[in-house]
Amino acid sequence: MKKFIWTLIFPVLLVPAADAAETNAAVLSPSSVANAAAQNPDLEKYLEDAIQNQIQSLKSTLPMQVNPGVVWQDIAVNDDSLNYIYQIDIDEMLNALPEELRKGFDPAQKQEIVAKIKTEMCPQVKPILCVSLDLMSTFSPRLTNIAATYNDKAGQQFLHCGFNKKDCADLVAKYSQPAKAAE
Repeated sequence: MKKFIWTLIFPVLLVPAADAAETNAAVLSPSSVANAAAQNPDLEKYLEDAIQNQIQSLKSTLPMQVNPGVVWQDIAVNDDSLNYIYQIDIDEMLNALPEELRKGFDPAQKQEIVAKIKTEMCPQVKPILCVSLDLMSTFSPRLTNIAATYNDKAGQQFLHCGFNKKDCADLVAKYSQPAKAAE
């Protein structure tokens, strides 16, 4: 039963920062955009401004309830990093489960779920964040780090998942390979 509850809860934590599956990485590669931007400072400024405008537009929609117990709060942008910030409420997540699953739910099970989230969350969101970093850095070559920070209701950091381009290299290469024709 615990495993079943976990399979219901965990997907609500996987809030995609960007829908990378619908993009075609072969159209513009980060290196081609970076090379073009380096040769044309106006292009670099245009791309940076476009990214900033998109981020500001997205920020205007926040906070956003993305799932029971998960609210997308903010996007923090620094020189070379982007951080998606969420608020997580474990109690609300558990209360959203069907009543038959919540019956007899004890504090030890809740602690087990919290521990599992803390150990398994970052590896689960890594592909989403890495593909997002690859996409964003196509247009903003200086962007080299990405993170998702989950804070509790009191605003204390519950979990931080951060990656840089080096961390993401193998994963991005895997997703960037052209699909093989069906045999």
